[in-house]
This record gives sequence, C-alpha cells and structure tokens, in this order.
Amino acid sequence: MENSFWMSGYDFGSVTGIGELLSQPGKFTLEDVLSHVDVIAECKYLRTELIDYLSKKDVVEKLIHYVINRGPSDPEKKVPPTPYPYVASELFACEVDEILSVFFDYPELLELLFSFLDAPSPLEPCDCAYFCKVVVVLITKKHTQLLEFIQAHGILDKILNHIGVYSIMELLIRVGWDDGSGMSHFSEEELDSDWLQEVGLAGKLIAKLHPNLEKVPEVHANAACALVDAVVKSSPMVPKTVRLVAELQTKPLLDILFTNMFASSASSLTHSLSVAIVLVQSCNEQRLQERLNGERKEEGVPPIITHVIASFPKYLKILTEPPQEELKMQCGVLRPPCGASRLKIIELILALVRCVSEDEEADEVTTLIANTLASASAFVHMLDIFSHYHWNNLLHGLVEGVVHTVLDMSESEESASLLQLRRHLFGDANLLPRIMTLFVRNAEAVQQPKGTRLGFMGHLIRISSVLRASYPSSSLTNLGMTADKVELWEQFLDTTYKQEVIIQHTVLGGHRPGVPPTDHDDNQDVDGLQ
Repeated sequence: MENSFWMSGYDFGSVTGIGELLSQPGKFTLEDVLSHVDVIAECKYLRTELIDYLSKKDVVEKLIHYVINRGPSDPEKKVPPTPYPYVASELFACEVDEILSVFFDYPELLELLFSFLDAPSPLEPCDCAYFCKVVVVLITKKHTQLLEFIQAHGILDKILNHIGVYSIMELLIRVGWDDGSGMSHFSEEELDSDWLQEVGLAGKLIAKLHPNLEKVPEVHANAACALVDAVVKSSPMVPKTVRLVAELQTKPLLDILFTNMFASSASSLTHSLSVAIVLVQSCNEQRLQERLNGERKEEGVPPIITHVIASFPKYLKILTEPPQEELKMQCGVLRPPCGASRLKIIELILALVRCVSEDEEADEVTTLIANTLASASAFVHMLDIFSHYHWNNLLHGLVEGVVHTVLDMSESEESASLLQLRRHLFGDANLLPRIMTLFVRNAEAVQQPKGTRLGFMGHLIRISSVLRASYPSSSLTNLGMTADKVELWEQFLDTTYKQEVIIQHTVLGGHRPGVPPTDHDDNQDVDGLQ
C-alpha cells in the first residue's frame, strides 16, 4: 500500500502516455494525439508540452478543419463517423488562452472557422453543435475581439441564413446581446452598441416570419424565439437590447410583422403572435416605469397597442371560426382542435388585460383596450373555448389567468377601465352561471361508466374560491348581477362548492401518517384553495 495511488496521490508532473507521445517529435501525428484517451483531461490540466503543441498555427488549423468538416460516415456499411470533430471541439472548449489567442494572431483561422456558414442549408445539427461550441468559447473568452471580426466580415447575415437550426439561433443570441453571463462584458466605449441596428437585425428577423418560409423547418419558430428573447432580456444595463426593442416598436417594422401575421399561414400567425405578446408586455412595463419615475411623455397610444387593437376583429374571427381540421387524441377526436393560434390569441388577451389591471389610472390606452375587449365580447368567446376543450390544460391556465387578473382586488382604487372589464365578465360573459353549469356537467361526467372528472375542475374551484372570498352579494349586485342569479350563486357556494372543497381537503388514506385521526369538521374553512 505504501506505493499505491491512494497513498501518494496523482503526480501531474510525471510522464504519462500523452507525455511519452509528445516527447518523440516527428514520430506522431495530430490524429495520434486526438486518439489518445487522456488528451482532453491533459489539456484541462494545462500540461505544458501538450499546450505548446496545440498552440501551433498549423495544428489549430487542422483542429478547425475537423470541427467544420465532420467527415464521411456510411451507416449501411456500419462505418461510424470519426471522433476527431468531437475531440477537437472539446479541446477548444477547455478555454486555454494560448490556444484561443491563435485565432486572433492569425485572422485567416477565424475566416476558416466561419466558412462553415457558407455551406448551403440545411446544416446538420450535429455539425452545428461542434461549430457553435467553439464560437461560444470565443465569445466567452475573447468577446470584444470576436465581435469586431463578426462586424467587419458580415458574419451576422451568414448566421441568419441558418437560423432554422436551434443551436445557430442560440449562437445569434450570444453574439447579439447575451454572451451567457446575462449581459455583455464590454462597455459602450469599447464597441459600438448600435451595430445591431446598423445591420437591421430586427427587420431581418421579422422577415424570417414571412409565409414563404413556412415549409423550411423551424425558421419561423427560431426567428420568433430570438425576437422574444431580445424583448424579455431588454434592460438598461444592456443598451443594445433597449435599442433593438425600440426599433421593433416602430410602425414600419410592426406593419411588416402584422402583414406576415395575417398572410394565410398558420405558422406565421402563431409565431408573429408570440412577438406581439411580448411587445405588449414590454410596452406596458415601460409605461408603468415612466409613471413611477414621474416621466410624462406625449399622450397617445403606442404603435404596438394600435396594431393589436386594429387587428382584433381578425383575432375574433380566428377564435370563433377556426379551420375545420381533425386531430386524433387519446381523449378522442377533436373537430377542430383548439390549436396553437387560438392559444396565442388568448395569451394576447391576457397581456392586454394586465395592461388595464396594473394601471391605476384609466388613460387613453387602458380605455381603448377595455372598450375593444368588451365590444368584441372577448371574454364570452374565451369562456366558450374553455368549456369546450376540457382536457387542454394550457388553455385552462391562460383563461384562469385572465379571470384572476380581472377579479384581483388590489389595495389601490380600481380604474374605470378595470371596472368595465369586470362588468363584462359578470354580465355578457355570464361567469357565475357558467361555473355552476360546468360543475353540473362534471358531476354528470363522473356518473358515467368509467367516468372521470373533467380536466378544468381544479381551475374552476380556484376561481370559485376567489369569488367567494372577495365578492360578496353586494359586490355582485353592484357589478350588474340580478338578484335571482346572486341567490343561486349563494346556494351553489353553500352546497355544491362546499362539498367539493371538503373533498379536496380530505387526506388520502384517512389521515396523515403520524397524526391521530380526528372527527371531520363540517364547518371547516372552505377558502383554503385560493
């Protein structure tokens, strides 16, 4: 045991297999090094002779060739692809400064690396993964130098040509505004932060939502994902994103976005809606921040709100007249299915409702939103869809979010716009009778042979709990509910709802382990599900 590994530990200065290999100049090749089982570990341990070898220009050039050219493979002959591209990318990922500096000592190596993007679409995702791994390392360790090269050589357009690959889309985000640390490492003095606007990135991404690209896999999804990421991560600490979002909010780009949205492409519609939703949210946050800071700008409706409101009749038609398609599910055949587009429209309604509920003052914007939603009977159609697709949990969560946002009783005085939405919810949308009807429908479903509870019941119970706790009979009457409907509601709360809450509070198995069982209390609090 005296000479065992566990007694002496590992001597990093000792000669290992890789050391013996490198000690014989001219008798080994790069492939011999890459094939060595310990090459990646030794690179991480910064073994001097290995780093000196890998830092040579010709060696780095060969490593780049392996990264951007994975090599042929023949599945029919059971010939696997060569492992060298993976090992080469992993060596770069060790983040050894001596190796990475070679890229910038010899700019032609960077040109060689980015020549990978000159290949025609579609690129192989596995090849993109190796390439992106190397570029991400360069972004992390050599951020300013790499961005200077990207700007000078028009690399951004090459990246956009392949945005249908998810890893390339992530690379665009890293290059554009988020290097992985949450913000850029460089200051505005080191590099022009307007370059994303100068190259027209926002407009080029919106152009990727054009219906003509519908058949190209994932282009719409990834372009929308990049735009959404930029808006969500917009922060004064990262001026590039602030300027990018400001450009997205301009009328010319919004005109293109909404033109693509309604160009008879379901994919363009859905993914353009994703961008519109986050722009509405961003606009609302900006308005609230300006009000909080006491900054008063010119009165008027922001362009994104104007476009959304002007398009609302089209959204309403999609909600009420979806394409007559058929989708087979485990729960049965849906004719038509709810669809991603209708889900996005309800998510947009939620964003608009939050604009009203979070603003204590009924200004031009909130008044316009409330009038539009009420006149279009938005809540009526939303609740119709909620009750029809009783297994769509995404739908139920969005609708519950809208209802809770409208019902929320904040400490501040409610605005006239929010009061208008509440009257619409209790009046035209007939919220309380709908809830009671769906409880009856659920009871009938349970009584069927092999019957089960309907999927929206948890959401209905939570909504009912909020109504019981925050909206007494007097409040309901003030919101336009007739006396007979209020009386039916009170009876429902004292019977059906109360029994449902008791069931929800019942511990499976009779009582909690280690806690003595107690007699059931019929007078227990029924507001415990808020």
